[in-house]
Amino acid sequence: MIALDTNVLARLLVGDDKAQAVLAEQFIRRHTAENPIFVGREVILELIWLLMSRYKYPLEVVRQALDRLFMSANLEIEEEDAIKTALYLAEQTGADIADAVIATIALQRGCTKTMTFDKDAAKRIPGMELLA
Repeated sequence: MIALDTNVLARLLVGDDKAQAVLAEQFIRRHTAENPIFVGREVILELIWLLMSRYKYPLEVVRQALDRLFMSANLEIEEEDAIKTALYLAEQTGADIADAVIATIALQRGCTKTMTFDKDAAKRIPGMELLA
């Protein structure tokens, strides 16, 4: 299995470098559900950060872009269900997406809570508790 780096997905979604966007699309299309490309959860988190901070995409646009990736049979996205849940949680609560992913994965792995010093995360995200 082959993995992708964040910049490949960024070129695909943003298209700010047309030549690289075409290469990324062609590469991904050459793979199938039987021979998918691995996308690590860190790549998705970095992609979210990049789209929101550098490209100033609102969360709803980022979610829509990620939904397109999630629907792709030729991509195997690590912790996909947890990331989907966390995106929904972030949209509903205004929480930071990375914090929502951390808490969601912890809950799915059987943890009773995630301890944090982040007051906002503890207030907004179920399963996060302030360590004070």
